[in-house]
Amino acid sequence: MNVQKENVIITASDARYGNFLIDHWLKSLTANVDLDNIDVIVLDYGLSEDQRKRLKETQAVKVHACKRDGHIVIIRFRDISNLLKNTTYKQVLTCDGGDIIFQKDIHHLFEKDMHTFRAVCEDYPLPLNKLVSLQKSIDVKIMPEIQKYSSNKRPVNAGVLVGPREKFIELCDFCYKYTTNKEKFGSDQILINYFLYKNGFVELDREYNFIVYSAKSSFRIRNGVFLDEAGNVIPVVHNAGR
Repeated sequence: MNVQKENVIITASDARYGNFLIDHWLKSLTANVDLDNIDVIVLDYGLSEDQRKRLKETQAVKVHACKRDGHIVIIRFRDISNLLKNTTYKQVLTCDGGDIIFQKDIHHLFEKDMHTFRAVCEDYPLPLNKLVSLQKSIDVKIMPEIQKYSSNKRPVNAGVLVGPREKFIELCDFCYKYTTNKEKFGSDQILINYFLYKNGFVELDREYNFIVYSAKSSFRIRNGVFLDEAGNVIPVVHNAGR
């Protein structure tokens, strides 16, 4: 019998990224993170039969079949919300599954600042007002609010996001509702940034979502391990967008 644990890590994948998910994302997660009180759920948007079989054989994850009727990055909000509404998890961590590896334990992130979201901000501010002006997938009614709260802020990177279940449901419902074109990604980062800057969040150290291409600090790789400037192992490495 599968007993639900207290907290959950959720990611999503299709067949294109399924092998990375299994061979790198999941392997590094189970090797380095204490999952005693954490369920791991993969939203399945078209994994191959072999990938599903391999995931189930690990017994480390729960595979949740989802309908692929839009871009995965967008429709996952609907499916994460529906999943959480039917569970009793206390804390939730969502993360990308196709470009992230874990190198150190991060279970303590579930135990601090539990009343709000926790996330990493990128090092360089982006003129989100310019992005919004080009974004055709967001309900125009909230554009002025988005510019008010998000413009010229250091953008929150949603590749790793931690927060309480109730707030996650609220965030997911908001993002899905105000994305008018469910076929294209891009609105998610803008809507998440607006939501978090308006409602509040705690900024995590960059090491918990170390974004390789945009980090101010340098890193090196030794024996296959990413190290920061001081030679310390970086807990979460994210090869976002490159």
